[in-house]
Amino acid sequence: LVSDLKIGLVVHGNVVGYVVGATCVLRYFVTTFVVFMYPKRLGEVTPPFLPEQTRGAFYSSFIVRLIFATLILAALLGRTWFVPPLVVLLGIGMLVRGLDFHLVIPNWCYRLIPRNLGKILTFEIVGTVVTGVVSQYIASPYWQIASLLFAIFLLGLVVDLLSAARGREWPVNWWTRLGGVALFAITVAQLSDNLIR
Repeated sequence: LVSDLKIGLVVHGNVVGYVVGATCVLRYFVTTFVVFMYPKRLGEVTPPFLPEQTRGAFYSSFIVRLIFATLILAALLGRTWFVPPLVVLLGIGMLVRGLDFHLVIPNWCYRLIPRNLGKILTFEIVGTVVTGVVSQYIASPYWQIASLLFAIFLLGLVVDLLSAARGREWPVNWWTRLGGVALFAITVAQLSDNLIR
């Protein structure tokens, strides 16, 4: 997302992006192969249900992750006033995902909420657009990366709020499978800088 910004931190951004993208592709094909080739074995090793996380475990995990995120942001941006708002956005999203909070939205809207590859593609496109706008109007590399992080965190909060809604997924058929292949191809094209720049 930040590979087009002229800052020293992202000198190897493209290399990291290709490695992460290749890893995601490999994981996708391996999991798809396992699901189709060994469905019975997969059913045997999959537990019938997972116990719900206790409130104490959730809040302790929440605090640890928030501290870890704060340290990373402080290392990236320094000890500045801009770090707490980012942490708050991240924390609200984590609470929404962890607590029993559900929005009521139409089923067609629920199906349009980006998930998995769609979420990656959405974040990548928004990040690319924001990067282009930020690099034109903000000269400081520091505020370029800070503005991009704020936009991504804000988008993440919106997606988390929408993802908390309840609804029915798309039915699994050949049309949705073809749609998944098309989404995969578009995501790869975007991540390899061949779509929106």
